[in-house]
Amino acid sequence: MSSLLLRIASRLILVLELGFALVFLFRGHNQPGGGFIGALIAASALSVYGLAFRAEPVRRLLFFHPVTYMGAGILLSAGSGFLAVFSWEPYMTARWWGGWIGTPLLFDFGVFLTVLGMTMSVILTLIERRDGFSSLASLFRQERRD
Repeated sequence: MSSLLLRIASRLILVLELGFALVFLFRGHNQPGGGFIGALIAASALSVYGLAFRAEPVRRLLFFHPVTYMGAGILLSAGSGFLAVFSWEPYMTARWWGGWIGTPLLFDFGVFLTVLGMTMSVILTLIERRDGFSSLASLFRQERRD
């Protein structure tokens, strides 16, 4: 059971932190930031939301299983390097289209998906175990009273 204040604040925190995560993702190659720190910020937002509303609403927000995000991120990160190979340049050579969109952004987005998937997999497991332990503890408390 969570407090009303946590439920209200978690919604605001979720929106703000996901916005910050996108800012850090997109500014990654020119300034400090990138896919790794952006994913950690997004995972912290989702974990606060999960503490307030349990694991199932977070799973609905994620839409896919966290392992799917990990696989897609690894494929995107590795695949972004092959775009240069197809034009006979070394693997992971940066290719740019229209100014700021390029293979470094694709690589960062792949890192973002991989780290988000891994972190949310761990966090959702911990939240589900916490919920399971709290319901188990309440069961034991009821047995002692009887």
